[in-house]
Amino acid sequence: MERTKAPNPYRVGEVCLLIAKDNPDLRGKGGCWGIVNHVGKFSCTVTMWDGGTPSESTT
Repeated sequence: MERTKAPNPYRVGEVCLLIAKDNPDLRGKGGCWGIVNHVGKFSCTVTMWDGGTPSESTT
């Protein structure tokens, strides 16, 4: 099943709670908090915290 690309609604500096759903790139990261630090047309880079050291992920 191919995903439909939708314009990115996020802004740099926005705080978000990750919901992994069926995205394999976010597996194990559901429920982590993140701050958006780069916004592309259809994706963004988020610095995440899970109670420990921050890490980055592009989704």
